Amino acid sequence: MLLSVLYPNITNKSALLFSDIEDAVLKGDADAGLIIHENRFTYEAKGLIKIADLGEVWEQLTESAIPLGGIVVHRRHSDDIQQKVNRVMRRSVEFALANPDSGKGFVKCYARELDEQVIKMHIALYVNNFTVDLGDEGKKSIRLLFEKSMKSGITGNIPADIFVC
Repeated sequence: MLLSVLYPNITNKSALLFSDIEDAVLKGDADAGLIIHENRFTYEAKGLIKIADLGEVWEQLTESAIPLGGIVVHRRHSDDIQQKVNRVMRRSVEFALANPDSGKGFVKCYARELDEQVIKMHIALYVNNFTVDLGDEGKKSIRLLFEKSMKSGITGNIPADIFVC
């Protein structure tokens, strides 16, 4: 979505599993690739160069944080269930912030890159104060991304009350 919002003229896109993107570029099967996860920290060592960092472009263009992802609860669930999910997720992230090494083993099971520093940087992308509480800044950024994607025809309309809390 972010690529399409920021660079609407790029139309010849193919979806690949995130772990296959670098190899596709290196083999010449793709001219460029949008990398995510720990690959953001390792692409140079593989001989790849950065054309643009979408997070930097977004932040310069909008002066707001980049929305990386979200934890969602379907509206069909009661308010009680929605709030319970929110409380459990908040406690989980707060625990991870207070105990930074607690999730390393889990991450290592699924990470392609096992370098300790890369794992720390990858975890920090998702375990942070925005994950505990989006606050006004985080909510503004998400609304802005959806507004721009709706104007570009990438997504349909979204409800005004998209946040549980």
